Amino acid sequence: MTEEKPKYIRKKCEHGRYSFQCKDCKGSSICSHNTYKSICKICNGPGLCIHKRIKHNCIECHGASICDHGKRRSRCMECKGGSICSHNKLKSRCIECGGTEICEHHIRKERCIECHGSAVCEHNIRKSRCIKCNGSEICIHRHNKYCCVQCHGNNICEHNKIRCQCIDCGGKRTCEHKKRTSTCITCTPSSACQNCLAISIIGSKWKPHCFRCHCVLNPDANIPRKFMLKEHYVRDALQAHFGEELTMICNKQVEGGCSKRRPDIFIDCGSHCLIIEVDEHRHVNYSCEEKRMVELYEDIGFRKIVFIRFNPDAYETEEAYYDSPFHYTDSGVVHLDEEELERRVAQLINCINLHKGVEPAEQLTVEYLFYGNM
Repeated sequence: MTEEKPKYIRKKCEHGRYSFQCKDCKGSSICSHNTYKSICKICNGPGLCIHKRIKHNCIECHGASICDHGKRRSRCMECKGGSICSHNKLKSRCIECGGTEICEHHIRKERCIECHGSAVCEHNIRKSRCIKCNGSEICIHRHNKYCCVQCHGNNICEHNKIRCQCIDCGGKRTCEHKKRTSTCITCTPSSACQNCLAISIIGSKWKPHCFRCHCVLNPDANIPRKFMLKEHYVRDALQAHFGEELTMICNKQVEGGCSKRRPDIFIDCGSHCLIIEVDEHRHVNYSCEEKRMVELYEDIGFRKIVFIRFNPDAYETEEAYYDSPFHYTDSGVVHLDEEELERRVAQLINCINLHKGVEPAEQLTVEYLFYGNM
């Protein structure tokens, strides 16, 4: 009898992988795009279907790995797939099972900020959900597309609310008391103020107390206030630039007016008037701005008027997205991007100089600054 040849055992490389499949070793199965040749979309690998997915994993192609429930068979709970653990989760992603995809912080490695996971961007947000990075989960309205009411995302119910938080739908995040479970102090006692035990502190800046209890327990504490903060920054910048050259009346009723409206900044140029309105968040939630402008037009005696509507917050153009120069810490302290604010104020000053000495052709003129795509 001929001697049987010893069974060939493929050895692994120094990285613990088969050398032909190792990206670090630049194995023969790896293409120039650092992906497996057979499934590389750029190389049109033979393992891809017409939908640019791995053939056996494609639901539309009814791939060999797809079960009767329209899921990958190994990951289907109903089929008791081999990748499902006793906790009805993917073994590799199960915290209780110590899955291979879970890091020491009990988060998926690729999504862990502390581990600098591959799915985390430079802004310390998941790439797909980062507005600045134009993540794949961000819609044209700058929201998560699954939770966007305007896009009718998959997570939006018939009541135009996030389905899991909708009380009418009995969402999984609501309780028997017709509240969100996380904010219900009966179902989640830890969400209540630790002093009065009567008010939820979810989202509070004064944890573990509500605002009232924080003020009572810390009477000498310095409470940051944001009332008219942005308007004051803009007003101070204009006054510093123009000095006594222009007389600016700020947040006061027009003398002799009947509407009791208080323009943010009022400048009387004689033949006409300028009104600068600091519109936080472009006043996208305010429905009466046109009525307000007409009433102010009446207050000045139907003289010609120019409204300059100045947005101090974030906006977007076709070319880029511009963040607000105003940012707040959890304690309410403002952090100011001085360079961005100076850029905007400089354009506002140019606009004022353009209109202050020239009588407008129209009775009522409106100019929008930093509104972006309206």
